Amino acid sequence: MRRDPNYASADNNKGYGLHGLERYEEALDAYEQALRLNPADIKGQANKGNALHELKRYEEALDAYEQALRLDPGFAYAYSNKGYTLNKLKRYKDALEAFDQALWLDDQDARAYNGKAVALRNLNRHQEALAAYEEALQFDATYTLAYNGKGAILGDLKRYQEALASFERALQLDPHYMLAQHNKGNALRNLKRYGEALAAYEQALQIDPNDAETYYRKGLTLDKLHRTEEAQEAYERAKVLGYGGSSVG
Repeated sequence: MRRDPNYASADNNKGYGLHGLERYEEALDAYEQALRLNPADIKGQANKGNALHELKRYEEALDAYEQALRLDPGFAYAYSNKGYTLNKLKRYKDALEAFDQALWLDDQDARAYNGKAVALRNLNRHQEALAAYEEALQFDATYTLAYNGKGAILGDLKRYQEALASFERALQLDPHYMLAQHNKGNALRNLKRYGEALAAYEQALQIDPNDAETYYRKGLTLDKLHRTEEAQEAYERAKVLGYGGSSVG
């Protein structure tokens, strides 16, 4: 079959549309068809990596981003997405290098600063992570993920009032942001504002009724309010849903 970059572009656009619909397997098929027609398509390689990342096929996603970067070593977007995939693989030092390379190429990329902050937090470099979130928000003042991440770092640093303000800002921008609602509950509980914390956890569970950790945190809060029977019900629900003691940040 004759290769035609025009047909490749159509397949790429099809894949992009399917990706937006969260039909990642079909999107991947479309991207791979595009790359068979035009193997040198840099954005096609990155798009393939994005679909693989969503499918949690992280090593394959990494290979796709590396291929994009072999085709264009100055492709900041591929470095940033490579960093996010390395974060998922818990290769945080490598992720940090990828984000730094992305930011060397584009020093106003809020998403790269956000990913860099995630890597730094996991390397226990909290002050640097906080600075990276601040950079992200300097370039995108509506970046809800960065407000939530900033709040999590402030919580790590026991700056709970500031953390609460950051979570509340995230929720002003996206009232259905479940993780920010959960984390708001954590900040309120650390401030010993247990009634408000309980209300935040209840709101989080309205958004996601199957979040095991939120039930667990709800149980802790009910215990503080001396509502022991309700606390035990919340713990039991957390157990049924598979809560294993991991933390949410």
